[in-house]
Amino acid sequence: MKLKDPHISTLIVIWAATMALCSFGLRQLNLSDYISGHYVGISSVLFIVYLVNYLIMEKFRKKRAVLFVNSFLASTMIKLLLFSGILVTYSLIVKEGAAILIVNFLAMYFIYSLHEIISISRKLKKNRAPVK
Repeated sequence: MKLKDPHISTLIVIWAATMALCSFGLRQLNLSDYISGHYVGISSVLFIVYLVNYLIMEKFRKKRAVLFVNSFLASTMIKLLLFSGILVTYSLIVKEGAAILIVNFLAMYFIYSLHEIISISRKLKKNRAPVK
């Protein structure tokens, strides 16, 4: 794992930015009705999952393109199903504040997913063979 990798550096920036914004929103702006108190855990779990997924995808990227695309789509679907299951379970167990947590989780999930899609498409474009 290279820290000079722009994908990993950007993941760290996204994680730090979500920590700072949520902390500022909770402490200074008193947005506790809109920001879950579990934002540290939410963002940290997403950061770790996306970092591990990126490292796995890097191994597939060096192989055939079809294998890489299939594994990327499968990992995206698995993450969505896994996170949805966790959110449904959480909302059934803890009813108070579950809506705020779910909205915060999905917002961060889409931010991390958008970053992942953009960075992977850039790498694929960079590695594409020129058309002759």
